[in-house]
Amino acid sequence: MPQGPHGKLVQNLTLEGLLKTKDMPVPLRSAIRAEHAALESLRQCHSDLDRYTYLRSLREKDEQLFYSLLINNAQEILPFVYTPTVGEACQKYSHLPIVTRGLYITPADRGQVLEKLKTWPEKKIRVIVVTDGERILGLGDLGYGGMGISEGKILLYTVIAGVDPQQCLPICLDVGTNNESLLADPQYKGLKQKRLRGEEYDALVDELMVAVRAWQPHILLQFEDFGNTNAFRLLDRYRGLQCCFNDDIQGTACITLAGILSGLRVTRGKLQWQRIVFLGAGEAGTGIGHLIAQAMHKRCGVPLEEAMRNCLFVDSKGLVCKSRTELQHHKLPFAHDIPFQPDLYSVVKAYRPTILIGVSTIAGAFTREIVEAMAAINDRPIIFPLSNPTSKSECTYRDAYNWSGGRVVFASGSPYPHLNTPSGVTMYPAQANNAYIFGPVGMAALLTNCRQITDDLFMAAAEYLADLTPQDNLDVGMLFPSFSAFKSLVVPLVARTAEFIVREGLGVAPKGVKNWEEAVRAAMYHPSGVRSTTPRAAAAIKVANHPVSEVHWEDMKELVQLREMYTDLQRYLFLRNLQEKNVQAFWQLTMNNAQEILPFVYTPTVGEACQKYSRLPINSRGLFLSPADKGTILDQLKAWPDQNIRVIVVTDGERILGLGDLGYGGMGISEGKILLYTVIAGVDPHQCLPICLDVGTNNESLLADPQYKGLKQKRLRGEEYDALVDELMAAVRAWQPHILLQFEDFGNTNAFRLLDRYRGLQCCFNDDIQGTACITLTGILSALRVTKGELNQQKILFLGAGEAGTGIGHLIAEAMHKRCGVPMEEALQHCLFVDSKGLVCKSRKDLQHHKLPFAHDVPFLSDLLSVVKTHKPTMLIGVSTIAGAFTSEILETMAELNEHPVIFPLSNPTSKSECTFMDAYHHTHGTVVFASGSPFPAFTTHDKRTLVPAQANNAYVFPPIGMAAVLTNCTAITDGVFLEAAEALASKVPESRLASGMLFPAFSDMKVVSPQLIADIAQYMIKEGLGSAPADFDADRGWLDYVCTRMWHPDSA
Repeated sequence: MPQGPHGKLVQNLTLEGLLKTKDMPVPLRSAIRAEHAALESLRQCHSDLDRYTYLRSLREKDEQLFYSLLINNAQEILPFVYTPTVGEACQKYSHLPIVTRGLYITPADRGQVLEKLKTWPEKKIRVIVVTDGERILGLGDLGYGGMGISEGKILLYTVIAGVDPQQCLPICLDVGTNNESLLADPQYKGLKQKRLRGEEYDALVDELMVAVRAWQPHILLQFEDFGNTNAFRLLDRYRGLQCCFNDDIQGTACITLAGILSGLRVTRGKLQWQRIVFLGAGEAGTGIGHLIAQAMHKRCGVPLEEAMRNCLFVDSKGLVCKSRTELQHHKLPFAHDIPFQPDLYSVVKAYRPTILIGVSTIAGAFTREIVEAMAAINDRPIIFPLSNPTSKSECTYRDAYNWSGGRVVFASGSPYPHLNTPSGVTMYPAQANNAYIFGPVGMAALLTNCRQITDDLFMAAAEYLADLTPQDNLDVGMLFPSFSAFKSLVVPLVARTAEFIVREGLGVAPKGVKNWEEAVRAAMYHPSGVRSTTPRAAAAIKVANHPVSEVHWEDMKELVQLREMYTDLQRYLFLRNLQEKNVQAFWQLTMNNAQEILPFVYTPTVGEACQKYSRLPINSRGLFLSPADKGTILDQLKAWPDQNIRVIVVTDGERILGLGDLGYGGMGISEGKILLYTVIAGVDPHQCLPICLDVGTNNESLLADPQYKGLKQKRLRGEEYDALVDELMAAVRAWQPHILLQFEDFGNTNAFRLLDRYRGLQCCFNDDIQGTACITLTGILSALRVTKGELNQQKILFLGAGEAGTGIGHLIAEAMHKRCGVPMEEALQHCLFVDSKGLVCKSRKDLQHHKLPFAHDVPFLSDLLSVVKTHKPTMLIGVSTIAGAFTSEILETMAELNEHPVIFPLSNPTSKSECTFMDAYHHTHGTVVFASGSPFPAFTTHDKRTLVPAQANNAYVFPPIGMAAVLTNCTAITDGVFLEAAEALASKVPESRLASGMLFPAFSDMKVVSPQLIADIAQYMIKEGLGSAPADFDADRGWLDYVCTRMWHPDSA
């Protein structure tokens, strides 16, 4: 078997189209470089619509690269070629700079449809997706723009199921539109007339269906996004004549049934016990109802009439029931003999459903009252808001989760971002995407020359998909496989479906088939990994003004493995395992892909890792010191394998992020933090040592946990604690003369006390106090470039008055004093603090020592909103770890007071954040200047701008400060150093970053920014007499050149 670039055995992963070895042919290596460059360009497009047009342009220039990119990165890219982005593309189709890749048929083509098919360049068409554009997603009649949905859908046959793209044909029947805005649009390219109806419409569709059968004998035809009336009618007319199906009726029904079956694995319920209420009674909803009833009847033995009664529908007029006389034909089977109810809430209260499904396209229809009612009725309510696109969804995942007390079993039609829960677990909302179904069903139909797609076939496919969904997925909220993991499951799904088709007499097995899975693999299309030896350039698109990451083809194997994992904790463990087995590969991967990987090795993932540290299958990479080590600490340091240590990160585990006392698990934070010195600033990892003082814990759940590996006693306090820390600090000074020591996540009292005690004896700092202050001041200085304000004009209000908050306040006051000439006492008065008891003020007698400088002579106020209204701050900073503390009323008040309110919810992890970026944006009407402590996802605004919320991550500042201290043998880290670092970093944030919402560089920018920042800080240290220039420093070449030559990189190891 071939060896990888780091000496590891490599498996053959040609399905993923990856490179594994540096011995690969140059053309193949060039192909991977081209793919990675295209992916980077895609990520830097301004909006999802830009990504859509970029991918279409790429397809025109290099179709092979296009399909390779899609197939290898399906989880990331499918939302840009299909839902939700395709909805906007269809709306703007006539305005987009794109080449149509399908066939339009109009009333003028009557009598010539077969000839038009015969002129199509590809002659072996096996799959057709056809629409008339009348009901595109939840967006209505888009006429000519419906072609976008046919083009998007047909791609998925290839990406998901391996159907050869040359055998696929998208068709749009351009028969006019009833959309007045399109008819009035001078750029609209479609037929400018009211929509064709009646006999003329039917004659055109009839001619198409006859022509398809005459053209090719074994074509699968998919009806897509026809209006309700035509959808049912055409399916009934042609399903016995042509191998065809309607994805909106049958495909949606199939994926929903699969989701329900997976959901029942979570709730441990039986299908026949379920009562399902639908909001929306169109083609999708009633199609789902029929398939569920069939499944109850055929799989559970429930009489069909009784099974139908388990499905209740609510439409725009209320409950569908027998007493209503105006019902359309397709609703009649669900018009049961029950009392009428006028609205959804009344139906939920009266009929107590176990499952609630939304197919209404009414955004927000699943209100808090309805979700809470479902949660009151069911221990695990199943709630599926299936309407597309996301803007039409009946509720969001976050709302469903919060309103159900975290008990919801959820799936939506379009994707929602993952959710970091208060318990530290990351949940991944399921997307009931028809692409899981119609592609594999289609591929199975092609392999067997299937004559008819029956409801039984969709029922079988739903059962197969639910069976194939791993338990790990269900545990984190995913009722279906991820698209990246689906690659390994699609073959057995297609194989089982093909076997069913043959078994039911709907098709025939190809000659010589003995093993269906082998037959499926052999038939699947794969873009070749080899192109010409000269790689083609990726298609150009306007991107943000910041550097593109280098292409590192040698990382691709690990990157793809990482991306295909279900959870961030799995990614954390994968990276730790890689660090153990191949340290050079680990550092190359992490340093080359810092923007993507740092959230998995540090915040937010490290929080969950610290909580579960004793249970994780990992080897600690640091030094534990306990009270039993008293008198031997220096010896333990001298026994450490690396003796040229220059940086130590130490914690006692008492206040880990916003998660409290995690004791022994605090090692995870020291290990995570120490990595950043190398990744961001190039400190040699052999010179870095993480330490955890295991002095017990006051966390009762840890003390009761039989697997907890730490000291099982209450936390050490007082003289014994101080003696242990004193011995450590003395041992460090005796061991190595020039060590930088970082205090990390100590409890408030010890944090301030230890920093005050040792800052004059040791080159040390507390990152929670000083590092957080530095990065926050950086964010404020960048924000003032947006608001056009001056620092000395700001009034800053803090929620939370612990080490982080008061540290920030002191540094802001120092900056106002030293840079703006404001007297120090006055500068401190610009900062107001609210703690758990209310406003910190002079009249309060209960204040801890560190709060006293901010206890101003102002009247006491009991809550944050009162303080905001009374003192009218320009900036609001959260360091409270109280999730949601910045309420809609507080955010709206900030927006009333300021043209651009500066709002920084800095608490970590995301589950403890005082507000989300989306909430801050909406409640300030888009005027907020925002930064958070842990990352929030990018957000597309109503005017289609993509905003990337800033993350005030200390990693921007403490590693460069650390490297500067190492290079200069710095003797003390003063507040002046942090002030200098904040100003230097803020000055290096480009205007293009500020325009997109980012107040800091991206981590991918730090390869360029970090050496400049280290050089600036090192010069400041020398100027202030805190350090000295190294003996080998060449003044003629300058500091920047020197820094670059001293930064560690795995290639130089």
